[in-house]
Amino acid sequence: MKNYLAIFIFCIASSLWAKSPSVNNNCDMQSSASDKPISNQNLSREYNRKGMAAYRRNKLIEAKNFFYCSLIKDYNYALAHYNYASTLALLDQKTISDPCYNPTLENMEKHLVQSIQLDPGRRQRLKNDSDFDNIRDNYFYKYVTFDIKQEKLPELLYKVGTWHAQTIGVLPVAKLIFENERNVLLKTYNFKASSQISGWSEGIPAIYSINGNTLTIDFKNNNSDSLSGEIKFIIKKNVLLDIEISIEKFGIFKGYQDDCNA
Repeated sequence: MKNYLAIFIFCIASSLWAKSPSVNNNCDMQSSASDKPISNQNLSREYNRKGMAAYRRNKLIEAKNFFYCSLIKDYNYALAHYNYASTLALLDQKTISDPCYNPTLENMEKHLVQSIQLDPGRRQRLKNDSDFDNIRDNYFYKYVTFDIKQEKLPELLYKVGTWHAQTIGVLPVAKLIFENERNVLLKTYNFKASSQISGWSEGIPAIYSINGNTLTIDFKNNNSDSLSGEIKFIIKKNVLLDIEISIEKFGIFKGYQDDCNA
């Protein structure tokens, strides 16, 4: 009797398994219950659902793999790109051998940008998503969450805070610290080869204004000449990727210090 019961249970289990989608490492999901192949779009949604189920169980690597399969099956599926980026942000681990290269975050940024390009509503979701808490102070996060059609540039300059003149050789040059949407502080780096003494100046306070793409800095100390520079936006499909402030005296300022290319 026990043998018949075991055979019966095995047959039921086999039947259920045959009717459920199967997944392998090559992102091949097929339904053996039907002769009709599943469309790529439907496969993409199914992978995304499975990814969300794994995500809710805190199985992040499994979730990441499902989300990746989802975007492979439908590369125009914004939610798949977003969810894949989300798991990458949570799994972020810097490469120990090379601290200047973080392939996980680099990949995360790529898919996050694509998700917003495909669905601009993802930008607002990103602002409130705790999965990305570890990158909120990153200049990239501040750029991609900035709505160039709705928000004002001084708000972004202030959010980023410190803008660095890109390093020439091994020494920094200058930095602009936007204290609010009106005031800015210019600091220069001083180095005396004879005494080997170096360091940042206390800074010169100034008031700035923006007219179109032109930034004008008027120093409160009348002994200093005003500075004028051009603001260049690097935008791809309505997503802000980078900003450059070009001032002839100091070169190009960016919202980060590129120490890795020094």
